[in-house]
Order: sequence, then C-alpha cells, then structure tokens
Amino acid sequence: MNDEVNILYSGEARYVTSFHRAYGAGMQVSGFVLDASTEAGLADVVVTDGRQWARTDQNGHFTLPSSPARHVWVRVPRGWDTEQWWSTRAPELTFRLHREEQPSVPMRFAHLTDTHVSTVAGDPSDAVELAVRHGDGTDTAAALELALHRAADSGAGFAVITGDLTDHGTAAEFDHVRSAMARAPLPVYVLPGNHDHYGHRHEPRDTDSPLGGGFLGDATVERYEEKLGPRWWSRDIAGMHVIALDWFSAWCGIDDHLQREFLAADLARVEPNTPVLVLTHDQLPTSWLRHLHASAQHLRLIGVLSGHWHAPKAIVDQGCAHVSTGPAGFGGLDWSPPQLRLLDWDGTSLTPHTPTPVTTPGSAPVATPPARSLHHRLVVGTGQHLGRITCAKNRWIVPSYDDTTQRNCLSAIDVDGTLHWRHSLGTTPLTGITSNDDQIIAASVSGQLTCVSPDGSVLWTYQLGSHLHNRLHNAPITTDNGMVVTGNLADLAALSISTGQPLWHRDDLGPVDTLLTYGNGTATDDTVILPFGGPYRGMTSLEISTGTVRWADDDGTPLPLSDVVPVGADDALLVRSGPTIERFHLDTGQIRWRTPLQGRFSTAAPHHDGHTITLVSGDGIMHRLDIDTGTITTRTTIPARRPAHGPYRTTGIGAPTAPVHSARGLVIVLIDGSVWQLPEHGQPTMLTDLNRTVTTQPAALGDRLAILDTRGTVHIVCL
Repeated sequence: MNDEVNILYSGEARYVTSFHRAYGAGMQVSGFVLDASTEAGLADVVVTDGRQWARTDQNGHFTLPSSPARHVWVRVPRGWDTEQWWSTRAPELTFRLHREEQPSVPMRFAHLTDTHVSTVAGDPSDAVELAVRHGDGTDTAAALELALHRAADSGAGFAVITGDLTDHGTAAEFDHVRSAMARAPLPVYVLPGNHDHYGHRHEPRDTDSPLGGGFLGDATVERYEEKLGPRWWSRDIAGMHVIALDWFSAWCGIDDHLQREFLAADLARVEPNTPVLVLTHDQLPTSWLRHLHASAQHLRLIGVLSGHWHAPKAIVDQGCAHVSTGPAGFGGLDWSPPQLRLLDWDGTSLTPHTPTPVTTPGSAPVATPPARSLHHRLVVGTGQHLGRITCAKNRWIVPSYDDTTQRNCLSAIDVDGTLHWRHSLGTTPLTGITSNDDQIIAASVSGQLTCVSPDGSVLWTYQLGSHLHNRLHNAPITTDNGMVVTGNLADLAALSISTGQPLWHRDDLGPVDTLLTYGNGTATDDTVILPFGGPYRGMTSLEISTGTVRWADDDGTPLPLSDVVPVGADDALLVRSGPTIERFHLDTGQIRWRTPLQGRFSTAAPHHDGHTITLVSGDGIMHRLDIDTGTITTRTTIPARRPAHGPYRTTGIGAPTAPVHSARGLVIVLIDGSVWQLPEHGQPTMLTDLNRTVTTQPAALGDRLAILDTRGTVHIVCL
C-alpha cells in the first residue's frame, strides 16, 4: 500500500471488512491537488473519502483506496479554498485550490439551521411532517435566501447550516438549496438532518434500502450525496478546524461506527492546540461527546453547533459553546421568530449571541388607549420567550434574559412598577416559574431549578439530569405535602420544597425528543398528572410518593399541548394537537368529552368559571364551550393587529398565552401585543395595543395586568 495512505485504526481488518460490507468492493482512486493559478502540485494536502486517507506528495499526487459509490474530497487547508471540493465515481480526480485571503480575527459568522425548504405538500398524517400540518405555506426557499442575506448584512464572514435543509429530501428541494447557496453573498457550509434523508418516502426507487425506525422514521442517504456531497467532512476555516457529522444516519444505525472512526482519524491529523468546531444536526449524545473529547485531547474544542429542536439554547461548558438555534424560515417551537445566530470568534474562544430575527414583524398603527390604561413600563432584560409571570407576596415575579451580561434574571416588581429585587440565575433561559407565599421555584431550559424566597434570597438549587441535553419548558408542580415535581420523560424528579433534596427520580419514562412539553401539570392528594409533549407517552399520571405510573395515554392519542386545568376535585381540561379540547377524569384518565376546535397549532390553556370554558386557539379564534358537555356555544375571531409568528408559521397565530381573570373580567394578550377584554356576551374589545410581540403568560394583581414582551420590557396595564 502506498506510504501516503494511512489507516489509523487499531482494528484495521475489522474496519476494512465493515467498509466493504457497507459500501462494496474497493477501487484505486488517484489524482492531483493543484494550485489553480499555476497548475503546480500542492504537497501534504489530505484527501479522503471519510474512511480512508491519503496525503499528496511534492507533486500534488495522491493515491487512495476507495469505493466507486463514495465521495472523495479534499480537506481544504488553511489559506486555500475551492468550489470543487468533492467528487465521486471517477478513478482519476483533480482538485484545484485557489489562495484565499484569510478572514481577519476577530471575525463573525452565522449559524442557521432547519430551513426545511419544501416544494411538495407532503402527507399531513405523517408524524414528522409537522410543517405540513401546522404550517402556513411559508415560501421556505425564499426564506433561506433572505436568511443568508441577513447573515451577510449582519457582518458574518460565512454561514453554516446544521441540517434539515429540506423538508422532504427530494431532488427539487435539494436543487433549491443549491441555488440559494450559489446566490448567497457569503460562503455557506452544510450538513444533513433527518428530513434530508426522507426522499425515499416521496420519490421511491427500486434500489432504496432505508434503515432506522422509531418516531423519526428511517433514512436513505444517496439523494443528499448526489446533490450536496459528503455527509461528514472537515476543513479549516478562519483558523478553526471545522468537522461536520451526519447525526441521523448514525442514529439510524447506518454508519455510526464509520463516523466515529472518521472523527478519531480526522482529529488525529490536526496540529496540537488547534481550535475545533463541530457541526451536527442534533446535540451529540453523551457517548459521542465522550468519544469527541477522547479524540480531541491534543486540541481545543471550542464549540458544538446543532439544531433539530426548533428552539434556541446555548451553554458554555468547560470552554466549549454548545449551541442550538431555532429555524431560519418560520417560527420556532418556543414561539421565537425565524432566526439565525451570530457567533464571534476572536482566535481563542467562541461567543454565541442571542438569536437574531431573520424577519422584522410589520407594524400597524397603534390604537390610542385611554390615558390611564398604560400605567408603567419597566425594562428588566433584553428578551424572553415563553415562561410566565407569577405572583408572590403581592409582587410580580418576572423572568428575562439580558444580552449584555448573557445571564438570565428573575425580577420582583411591586404593583406600582417599582423593581424590588433582581437576581441572576444562570446562562440558560428561565422557562417555568411556580410560586406561593413562601417559595418561588424557577426552572431553566437546561434543567436547573432555583428556589428563591419572596424577599429574593436563594434557598436552594438543583440540577436535573444533563444540563447539556435537558430541554425543560414546563413549570414545576408544587404539592400540598411539601414536594415539587418537575422534569421531562428522560429526567423527572420529586424534591423537598423546603430543602431541594431529591425524594425520587425517574429516567426511564422515555427519551427526550423534539416535541416540547408546553403544558404545566397538576397534582391531586396522591397523584401528579403531567402532559408530556412527545410520542412516547403523552399525558401520564404518577403516584406522588413514589413516581410509579398509574395511567398514561394510549398509543396514537393526540399530543398534549396545554396546561392541565383542574375542574373541581375530579376532572381537568386539556388542549391537544388537532386542535381539540377535552375534559377527563384525573384519577383514571377517562375522557368525559372531546371537542374539535377551529384554528391551527395552539398551546394556550383554557379558562373556566365553573360553567363556561373560554379558549383562544391558533389564528385568534375564541371558543366558548359548555363545561358539562363540551358543546361550543359561540365562536369569534379576534382580529390580529399585525403579522407575528408561531410554531412552523410566519403569520399571526393568535395567542400562545391563556386568558387571565382580572378586575375587568377575562382579558387576553395576543402574540402581536394587542390586549383584549373577553366579555361574557358580545364581541371582544381591544383595551390597548403594546405593538410588541408577547409569548410569556401575563399575570394580574388587583386591577393591573403585567405583560412581558419578547424584548424584555414589562408593561403594567391598569384595567
């Protein structure tokens, strides 16, 4: 074998056997890597098919054992670039590189993800095609081009897109992605996500042999490779060694071990102390992170960028920024707008910024409210999505994020608008708050719980599960016997509310998946009922004392979306996907009635007064129902004031928050910031218009309503 061909695996025979089994008999590929301006050969350049490796000699020549079905690509070294960096199905190859001025450091680049470019309608019954079911027909191809131009306008020197480039993985969708990349005003680097491997569902071939299963389905890989090249690759960019992986094909069992071996072999060829940036569609599992750290002991791991969750998250752990970003073409599952994320690279460390909206919602003339209606404004941060304002000791407790400090805060505000206290509670967004007169318990998306007294003193903290992998969006539940229950399917715990000590913990209810648990649960004397928002379990009742499951949704039951709202001591209300609303028995889960609703995706909880249910679903459609029968008595559309956003959508989608009982009766705040009174009879009346996007649940104290907009400003409205 040529001395320039290196196979750095301890189990070489096992590797070669598995390679041929998966990809067919090998062939000899040879060729040159040349300087495009002089046609001179370039020495010591790595050429690979992602499994076997070669370095060019002093004439730029290489020889590589490969497979006729696989891509061969040049690992572009620092200071060089090329438009032709990969090729396939050819025994003789020539790669031409041209010198490129190195981007100056410090520099900025953009992270985009989950663009879901779509040209087909899809199957609304398909579990993974939620954009078809809940979307609004957004032109995602145009949205991708807009996002890339917005990235360049924001000062980005290049952009990475971490998968789900397409919605269905068809040839036409890949062509749209290629066209957008070709017209982009900056270099764009891509890798596949799960949706990019679904082409066999829509354009089947006789040669398809999909592998995988479970909620996310199975995968084929050929269509992506035909259009966009290698599914895992590496190159040097701006002094960083960037390495991309195909998370979903590994998850499906197609090439897990091959990618692990590629990762180890690639990093072994990188100079010591080189900064390494990893790109993947989903956050890497724990076993992969261990393998990554073991393979990069001589390097500096500065970041892991991902998507898949349609909701942003950023954690810096041991100097490495673990960052995910929301979708670039439509609203995220956390009701965030279409977005990209800018990251600053100073040559030493990576600094992720708060996501930048790709589109700016249009404004409408603001109605002039009565002079006394808007009482006070108070800036408590720079942003907040989801979560809720709660009350303790006649004060509002408000979550927010501060981009200047990159910290999340909890603020206590008096009814006159005075800031009583403000505490920093970590670097990940506060997504759920529960309070009583003695404790305030704030949960972050990473699973950190902080118990604070009403005067602002921190009483205890607790980390639930892995802070890197946790996705906690629902609020903790407090019980009458002094417990707090919180978590998701993969990490659920009961703690002592006075000390924070764990009383029981479950990590076996199911995996955490991308369908967020929006709703807050409820507790009875001996059970806690949680509306898990995933396909593995759904609504689940557990014994408070032990965590033992009493009952759970049957397979195929529509997913819970809202809070569980008690009706008396025995029943509760819940909104599910569809959307539908149901009344069920807390002790058994038995359905009393279930009623279809109009409107699209809705996470707003229903409100009831003991007789009538009021619910505003997607598209701003207000429903009134009889609480005993579920019969819809009235249905009215509340007109949106201006375009907004929502999960899978870029147009107005009604209310992500529930109606609030106040001194003025029921009021509701739509996502566009308009505030409406919902009278018992007659049409809704607009009280005021904040002209700001609102996704956080408001709260009333007496005749005043506190509303937190997504820019981190509290508006106190006198009702």
